[in-house]
Amino acid sequence: MDEIARDAYAVLLPAFERADFTDASRSFFDAGGVASLLGSTREEYVARRMSRDRQQTETRELLFDYHNRARSLAGDVLIAIDYELGGVHRLHKLAPQLPHPREVLEMKDAEIEHFGVEAARAARACGVNFFLAPVLDLVSGSNPWLRDRTFSADADLVGRATSAFIRGVQRQGVA
Repeated sequence: MDEIARDAYAVLLPAFERADFTDASRSFFDAGGVASLLGSTREEYVARRMSRDRQQTETRELLFDYHNRARSLAGDVLIAIDYELGGVHRLHKLAPQLPHPREVLEMKDAEIEHFGVEAARAARACGVNFFLAPVLDLVSGSNPWLRDRTFSADADLVGRATSAFIRGVQRQGVA
């Protein structure tokens, strides 16, 4: 593979629906990829929760194996997931979660930061080191697509809460 192709692979973030390290995963990391997103199905995204099947079959060991196999091919890798304050939690029962995004409105900054620390600690135990989070959407009016994904239309409140979450996550070395 030429240098341009390897450089191109290094900036891609492909989404893999499952944490099984497939031939597609192997091919991507072997070609120069350094990051991947362990995604979810459309149904899971719309439902804002992982499927029962995923929760029963996806373990810390399976996720950590994905990370280790990627690392054996590509060295330092970024393994990303969605980890919203409420809403979509890619790690389902493997990590702490808030039942609903609006729950964050009742929390103090220190509590939100602690939640970020615990979320990142659990993620690292699964081999995950990169969050596509938090969601900073502000919605004024009706938007069914973002229902149950946002927690306030107040930019200051959203900024304060998400900053606290980010501080906690970064304290554990998760990007």
